[in-house]
Amino acid sequence: MRMVSWIIMWIMVSGAAVAMPADPALSDLLKRQTQELSEAGQNGERAVLDRYLDADVIYTDEDGSMSSKADVLESTKAKQKIEHSITVTEWQLRVQGNVATATFVDVLKQMLFGRSVEFRYRSTETWLKKKQGWKLISSHTLVLLQDPPQTILSSTQLRDYVGRYHRLGDETLVDLAIVNSYLVPTVVGNAAGAAWKAETRDVFFTPGQPRIRRVFLRDAAGNVTGYSNRLEGRDIAMWTKVG
Repeated sequence: MRMVSWIIMWIMVSGAAVAMPADPALSDLLKRQTQELSEAGQNGERAVLDRYLDADVIYTDEDGSMSSKADVLESTKAKQKIEHSITVTEWQLRVQGNVATATFVDVLKQMLFGRSVEFRYRSTETWLKKKQGWKLISSHTLVLLQDPPQTILSSTQLRDYVGRYHRLGDETLVDLAIVNSYLVPTVVGNAAGAAWKAETRDVFFTPGQPRIRRVFLRDAAGNVTGYSNRLEGRDIAMWTKVG
């Protein structure tokens, strides 16, 4: 009997802890407040930030730094006026009692040096319902990486990279060939992989994989000797040209 009672209590507690979709009115309210916060952060509107941020809020910015409410309010003094627009998109909200967790993408468009540039930021934020209303208690933001602009290389330039490469540390071989003006890798014994596009001379990326670059190396005479797989600034694999 005691075991049955424990199981019933566990089910009740577990059920109460499951996050549920918010009702439309609450979702609209917190989306509006989030939009106001996003605009205030760009414009340096101290009053809006002060109204919605909890005293103990913790911000983790896209560069990995952490900020308190005091830090956020202090940063408004140094805000520069830049022509821009920012829009909250891909909004989702889940509620657990008096706590609500939102995930969304801020789309920021700015005029920089005479041209329009778009940035996308994914944020997960937590709101707490208090007597004064819903207050933001935590925010974590990361940059959504995008493919870089492509540089068009001539067929003569692309031929520098054609050949067979050996990965240091094992027996893996990959062949690079030109297909439709792109470099296409094929691990020996497997099907061809996705095409590589040039970001600049000697630096290539795979569309849809903006975290990775292939960086080619040359000797003193300018001949390609190999390349590295570079993930966010770190070389994780080295390949030597063998044919």
